[in-house]
Amino acid sequence: MAQLLTETVLLESWTRSVKTEKNIEVTLSVGARLFIFLEKASRKEQVTILQEEIHNLFLKKWGSVVKSKHEISLTFLTSLLRTLGSQTRKIKIGDAACRSTNGIVSSLLRDGQFQKAYEVARYAFQFGEHQKSYHHLLNIGHGFKLSSLMATHVKNTEKQETAELQAKMLELSRRIITVVLKACRDSNINIVRLKLTELNDLVHLLGDQNNYTDLEVSHSPLNPNTYKHTDFHPSGSSPPSGPPAKYRSNGRHQQSCPLPNS
Repeated sequence: MAQLLTETVLLESWTRSVKTEKNIEVTLSVGARLFIFLEKASRKEQVTILQEEIHNLFLKKWGSVVKSKHEISLTFLTSLLRTLGSQTRKIKIGDAACRSTNGIVSSLLRDGQFQKAYEVARYAFQFGEHQKSYHHLLNIGHGFKLSSLMATHVKNTEKQETAELQAKMLELSRRIITVVLKACRDSNINIVRLKLTELNDLVHLLGDQNNYTDLEVSHSPLNPNTYKHTDFHPSGSSPPSGPPAKYRSNGRHQQSCPLPNS
């Protein structure tokens, strides 16, 4: 009885939201809660119908901004709905997208769907960039993780993919890092405000890419009026030129931390 009542309330909320054409983010959140309910109840046919309805609304709003194959945008949206539908508080769609993407990309890579993983990662990144998601502190770590998934997979691959796909994945990894670091600078977000694991992810990524220029930038003040470069050098001495000594061994930071869960 309680389940039937819940379904009725969720369905009515979804129908009313679509008819009144509320803010698209509100409509997606309402639809996501119904999606989660139907999925848990194993109502596969209804889940598929609802997915397509929400997908059409999503493409109507953002289809001209981020273009991709139907399968890719639907995969991205499905992951987004699972995150939106599980929230007990209001969350921006860009934040939810950053939070949900790494899980689905990791899953696709584990399943050997490398091309699809790359396309979903690229779609998610472009959507997040359009939403200016990486200008918010809470999303920066998710950006680092997405970049890491592309770079680490290329480094550890056993040649299942073509050289062209590997090159694309590595280029996407570098592009994500560039955009996230620029967003930090543009929004005056101090790197020292990040979690230690997120800082280590960044150091690992740039070291693996031999990208010592951005590695030094990431350890220089993003806002000169907020903190000094010596914050990263307790002795107060200036760092040596070229790649810092603590990054020279395989591009790894001496204090290694595991990647955060998506």
